[in-house]
Amino acid sequence: MRDSNMELLRLFAMFLVMLVHVLLLIPIHDGILVNVCPKSVSCLYILDGFSVVCVNVFVLLSGWFGISLKKESLLKLLFQVFFFSLLIFLFFCLKEGMFSWQVVSTIFMFNHNDYWFVKAYIGLYLLSPALNMFVKNLTQTQFKTILILLLSFQTIYGWIDINGVDWIAGGYSAYSFMILYLLARYVRKYMADKISFSFIKLFFSYLLIGLFQAIVGYLLTSFGYSVSGRLFTYTNPIVIIQSLLLVLAFSKLNFKSRIVNILSTSCLAIYLFHGNELILRPIYGKMIADWFFQLSFPLFCCYTFFIIMFFYIFAIVIDRIRIFLWNRIYG
Repeated sequence: MRDSNMELLRLFAMFLVMLVHVLLLIPIHDGILVNVCPKSVSCLYILDGFSVVCVNVFVLLSGWFGISLKKESLLKLLFQVFFFSLLIFLFFCLKEGMFSWQVVSTIFMFNHNDYWFVKAYIGLYLLSPALNMFVKNLTQTQFKTILILLLSFQTIYGWIDINGVDWIAGGYSAYSFMILYLLARYVRKYMADKISFSFIKLFFSYLLIGLFQAIVGYLLTSFGYSVSGRLFTYTNPIVIIQSLLLVLAFSKLNFKSRIVNILSTSCLAIYLFHGNELILRPIYGKMIADWFFQLSFPLFCCYTFFIIMFFYIFAIVIDRIRIFLWNRIYG
């Protein structure tokens, strides 16, 4: 049985992904909005501070366990992606009553924003044999030195100068995923067993960093500085540390749950369903943004939580069909 504690973290991280997407069309880094509704925006900054680790955590988990490149696994991933793309395509064809090149191109992820995570992850997946060999053949000192150099390069040209290198793309790239993968491999191989802190202490540290980020970001924005958004990027070294603390926290838990393990197999489905560009901005993001500007903040929170849980649960249910079809086709 898989480690249920880490599978629970996958489920939690996917919930954080949906929280990050709550802020997609709400301009909280706009100084005007901070001054108009300071209390509501301050809460959203805290939300951003806690949830920004979501993508990094997913990739760190891949590094924690290691990726084994197999044809079946790659085909299974691609089948899941195309299953949800095709499902959404059919929905829009029925809804609009016509075919659209934009809809068709989204199925094959031809557009820049179409399932960026999937494309970056496939890049990491294909590189994994070389990365695993790299880890196996280096001494700890060599591994640490190269890891520091890679992180330093990314910090300078992918965070301090956020557009310094286009292909780092603020963490939206296979390069950043490769660094996170190697970081997790190093920590598990050389550090994890030596860290004696409990789940509570590590999780509290994760929350504390998130709160610190939120306060700094809110203050910078309220004072008219436009750099606060850079605090909430995947290449921010503080965010990477925060993400690692969350992984280490869950690694300290020890329990087995068949239900958690079953649900976690559909984690990616949640992203594929609501994160499709035909749904993410025009439906999910727009609906939540409209609620923010039209409803009271408590009501906005209630509606938003409901829609998150709807998408979360519905995607898992639909993914059971995908699993059934895959077992029929490949089994």
